[in-house]
Amino acid sequence: MKTWGKWFTLGLPAVIMAIMLIISATPIGEGETWDNIFLVFLVTLLPLLFMAQGILSILTKTNILLSIFVSLVMFAILMYIQLDIGALTYALINVIAAFIGYYIMKLFKKLA
Repeated sequence: MKTWGKWFTLGLPAVIMAIMLIISATPIGEGETWDNIFLVFLVTLLPLLFMAQGILSILTKTNILLSIFVSLVMFAILMYIQLDIGALTYALINVIAAFIGYYIMKLFKKLA
């Protein structure tokens, strides 16, 4: 069970990013795509996923740097396919969110 938890922690944001990339590229009508939903995902949900990954890294005792690296590789692929170089700011925000989640959970475990 612990092994599955570690794999889940490593792949959570990466798998969801891949799903959102596929959904955003799918046409919904004549010339329409899911671009607005993708932007909401990028700005709000992705930092929350990285924060959840930081929290899960503490709970499953997974290396936080490895978790973030796996997610950033998928983010680089996403950035290459869907976004431009300006999305590097979002990568920095996501890494900060992951470390915030990591250290908040570390503080909670220390206090408990």
